[in-house]
Order: sequence, then structure tokens, then C-alpha cells
Amino acid sequence: MPADYWAPLFNVLGGLQLAGGRVEFVLDFDGTIASIVPMPSRAEVDPRISAVLPRIVEDGTLTILSGRPAAFLLEKLAFLAPIPGSSRVVLYGHYGLEAMDLTGKVISKFEAEPSELELLRQVRDLWMSEPISGILFEDKESSVALHFRNAPEKREEVLDWLNINLPITGLTVRPGKMVYEITPSSSPTKEDIVQGVAARGELAVFAGDDVGDVGVFRLFRAERARGLSRLSVLVKGGIETPPELLGLCDIAVPGQHELAWVLDQIHRATFPKGRASDPPPLGD
Repeated sequence: MPADYWAPLFNVLGGLQLAGGRVEFVLDFDGTIASIVPMPSRAEVDPRISAVLPRIVEDGTLTILSGRPAAFLLEKLAFLAPIPGSSRVVLYGHYGLEAMDLTGKVISKFEAEPSELELLRQVRDLWMSEPISGILFEDKESSVALHFRNAPEKREEVLDWLNINLPITGLTVRPGKMVYEITPSSSPTKEDIVQGVAARGELAVFAGDDVGDVGVFRLFRAERARGLSRLSVLVKGGIETPPELLGLCDIAVPGQHELAWVLDQIHRATFPKGRASDPPPLGD
């Protein structure tokens, strides 16, 4: 076979309990189902992923979990709204601080403590007085983000700024794809959200791509050891993919094209409506 993810995929699927029960697909956005672009607001779901998601939505449950606002995810995934089963799609924004469905209805929203919001205000003020050139500062109300995708050489400078200016308690720095998120310490973690979603299914599938997903990959590995049906897919992303993830994931693919094929094969295996297809040519 031309791709090194063909055999691992079917080895993993063969070891899971695929009884046709509820399947939970949990997908990261940036770097996973969408390519990284210089301006975060211009990211779009990869066309190959867009072709697979409607089939997943018809049969399974889809959760998108991202550092982006839920409204941003709604805009990018609005094409799923007319699909039968779209009521099972949940969009978690700000790494789980808010969630909405495809109608725009807010399902949940994390409320930070007043003391935590005050600390975030202080961080905003500090940044305004001591910004780092080339770094995009994104204010998300209940969190803030420092994007260094346009100045990757300044990553250490951003870390130094955080170490100097962040309080010891009350706020937490969470690394993501070319970004550091600053969130209230009481807010849920990415793995908290994924664990809750995964617990609802007979099989849970997670796809991620960077250091912010390490906790979820570890969680799935631990739950697999306890006999739960969990499958993790890593979209490799160069310097932003820590080597640790290669040892934690079940399958590693080089990009969105290959991820689309893997998701389609998982869907076919769990809801057999056709035969498995050959892997796509790499880089096509």
C-alpha cells in the first residue's frame, strides 16, 4: 500500500468493539480539519473534509472543539445545517468555554469568577502598554490569545512576556497551534470536554494536531487500556507537532487529504454502506 496509515487504521479498527452503536467524532479545527493560514479569520474547512462530514453527521455525532469562538465555527460549518442528523452537531468554542448547535442556539457558556475576569483585564492592559511587534493579540472576552504564527521566531519572547506578566494563580496558559491561550484557571480543559463527549458513545474518535491536544491523546490511550473503544488520529504539523504525540496516537496522517480518507474509512467500518476504498495518493 502506498501510505503508512492504511495498515495501522485497520489494525486498530479490528481491535475495537464496532457494534453499530453511537459513534462520537470529535475534531479539532485549526491544523486538523482546516489548514493553518496567516490570518486566523480566513481559515476554512478543507474541501475534502467538507465532503466527508455530511456522511458522518447523518449517522454519528459530530463535535468540533476549537480555540475559536463558537460563532466562527458556526459560520465555517453552516453547510452541515441542512443535513439529516445535524441536530447532533455541537460546536465548542474557546476550548469549551462556550457551545452552540447549528441553529446558533447557545447550549452552554462558562462563567468565569469576577476575580478571574479582573486578572484578564489586567493582562489586556499590560499587553496594550507592552505589546510585542508581529504578535496578534486576540481578545475573546472570557480568554485572550497571543498568536505567533506570523512571527514564529518570537515564540520564546512571548513565553518570557507571559512568565513575567501573568499572575501566579487565577489564570492558566494553554498552548495551541502557533498560539498561547490565557484562560481562567477554573475553566474546563480540552480533555474535560472530550472525555464527557466520548463517554456518550460506544466508540469515540478524536483528531488533533498539536501540543494543545496532548492531554486528549493521553486520555484516549488510558481509556483504551481500560477496555473502552477509543481511536485517535494525529494530523502531523511540522514543528508544532510534539514528538510525544507520535507515540500517543493510533494513526498519524500528513494532512487534511489523508485525514478525510481516514474519517471516511472509520465511518464505513462503523456504518457499513459500502466497501472500503484504497488510500488516496499522498499529497494529491
